[in-house]
Order: sequence, then structure tokens, then C-alpha cells
Amino acid sequence: MIYFDNSATSLIKPYIVKKEVLNAIENLSANPGRSGHDLSLRVSQKIFETRENLKQFFHAENYDVAFTKNCTEAINLVIFSMLKKGDHVLCSCYEHNSVLRPLEQLKKQGVEVEILWCDLKEFSNEFESKIKPNTKLIVTTYISNVTGEICDVFSVAEKCKKHKIKYLIDAAQACGHVE
Repeated sequence: MIYFDNSATSLIKPYIVKKEVLNAIENLSANPGRSGHDLSLRVSQKIFETRENLKQFFHAENYDVAFTKNCTEAINLVIFSMLKKGDHVLCSCYEHNSVLRPLEQLKKQGVEVEILWCDLKEFSNEFESKIKPNTKLIVTTYISNVTGEICDVFSVAEKCKKHKIKYLIDAAQACGHVE
């Protein structure tokens, strides 16, 4: 058996990643923001620098960066905190289980979940006609982890802004590959 989707679980990591992880284990083992001793301050500084680097990388200078243990946790936090009984959410049929499973759970609690069965590249042209007065969230992957198809997230975002609807983009597969 050959497992092709191993990028998230593989032990093969770039040298710089190994180097930084080892540095953190050996030199940055302290609680940040909890003490005034030198090691705690160095850890706090490293976290601040990391946030600033990520803001720059994602062109998000005016936004905060929150850390979670993985993409699934981050996506679940957003979905579960944004939707309640009576809300409507639209998503593409290309979504990862980190989107579909919480939406399925919320459906049982009275959230109206609508999946658009169109090509990801067509989502931007299709979703706007499905918006309802109770639509609270639009969810799409940026790049499908199955087909590699790309969603026009900039067009979707523009339309969401026009309708004052929040937009959640799963950019896990896109990070580092597209702007």
C-alpha cells in the first residue's frame, strides 16, 4: 500500500523546521507571559516575532494571529462559535471533514446547511443566488486537497463583504503555494 496524502503526518521535514523545533525544545522551554525571568521573556519575544512574520507572510498586518494546534481545530472554533439555531450556512462540496463534520453536527441543532454541488472554480458565480436573510457564513476551501481545483476566494470575499456575510476560507492546502 502506498499512502500519497502524507504531507501532514510525514516525518520528512525541511532542515530549517527541524532546527527550529530542536531550538525551541532545547532553549525555549518556559511559559510565555507568565514570568519576568529571562527565559520566559525570550519565549514571549519569539512568539511575538512569529506572529509578526505570519502577519507579513499572509499580508494581514492589521489583524491578530491566533495559534491553534492544527487547521481542524481552528476551523471548528470558527464554525461552532459563529453559527446557532436558525442560521444558514453555504459551503462548497469540496470541503474537508474539518468543515463538513461540524456542519453536520450543527444541522442536528437547527442550523440550515446548504452545500453547493458545483465546480470549485464556479462557486463564486453560484453562491450569491443562494444567500438568504439568515445566511451567516460562507465556507470554501481555497485549493481542494483532492482535485487541486482553486476557488476564486477574492471574488467570493468581495461578494460576502457586499452582503455583510462572514467568509471562512480553509487555506491549508494553499498556504505557501498561492498569494
